[in-house]
Formats: sequence, structure tokens, C-alpha cells
Amino acid sequence: MADTGAPLRAGEHGAVNLSLSGEGRSALRELVAGYRALLRGESQASDPAIARLFPPAYPEDPLRNLDYERGAHDGLMDERIAAIEEVEQHADADVLSAEQSRSWLGVLNDLRLIMGTRLNITEETEETTFHGDPAAAEAFGMYRWLTYLVGVLLEALDPTLADLGADGPPPESS
Repeated sequence: MADTGAPLRAGEHGAVNLSLSGEGRSALRELVAGYRALLRGESQASDPAIARLFPPAYPEDPLRNLDYERGAHDGLMDERIAAIEEVEQHADADVLSAEQSRSWLGVLNDLRLIMGTRLNITEETEETTFHGDPAAAEAFGMYRWLTYLVGVLLEALDPTLADLGADGPPPESS
């Protein structure tokens, strides 16, 4: 069953209603700014999180993959930067169009992948994994929040997904 108090809910005509708290919007702005800096300052060779965002198209054929990267990387990077700009421009919005929502979905998921890579998240990772490391525990809380946002945004974009069930929201801050 869908979480009717979700911060992202299906609206009229494919729109998505956005009701993030001020603290949530602030956290999102900070994460998005860091994401932009990461994309501009690092490469697949220098940062595993960037490599996670741009996996090899042809892992078995390094030369073919290099040719692909030369042709496609700039376009993929431009798409990610455009999506970041969309989120930045509408961080205070109450309603997102379907197109804006798709940009948000991409950025939220990329942020989740970056945090998951940084924290070495696996299927076995639990909250207790980070006991004794307050910074990692806080980052894991943010990872869970981003995962929740991705889930509720997917449900808002396709309400039939709500029937699959959800665990409910993690806290917005830790």
C-alpha cells in the first residue's frame, strides 16, 4: 500500500506533488551541489563512484569500450548536468511535471548509487554495519532516505507500483 504521507505523490495529469520539508530540501541542495562538483572534478579512472555511474558498455572489449566512451561520454555527462540543473531549479517547487520528475528520479538514483559505492553497500548491509562510525552511520541514513525518495517517486510516476508494498519512510535526518 502506498504511503499517503509520502513527500512525492502522484498529482493530476502526470504531475508529481512535492512536499519535502525545509530540512529535506536543504539536504537535497547540498547533495546535488556535491554531485555536480564530483562530475566536474573526477573521472571514471579516478573515482569508483563515477565509474559506477558510467559502467563500461563493452567490458569484454576494452578497445571497443574506449571507442564508445569517446563517442558517448560527453553526451551522457551533458544529460546528467541538465538533470542536476532541473533539480536545482525546482528544489522549492510544490509540483513537478512528469519530465521534471524523471530528471529528479535520475539525480536521486545517481546520488544513491554514489553513496552506496562510497559506503560499500551490499545486500547484507544493515544499520548496525556502521556502529562506531558516526559519519558513515549518518551517510547510511542519507542513503536510506534517497532510496526511499526514489521508491516513492517511482510510485508517483507509476501508481501501479504502490501495490508492491513499501517499508515506509526512513527518518529525513539522523
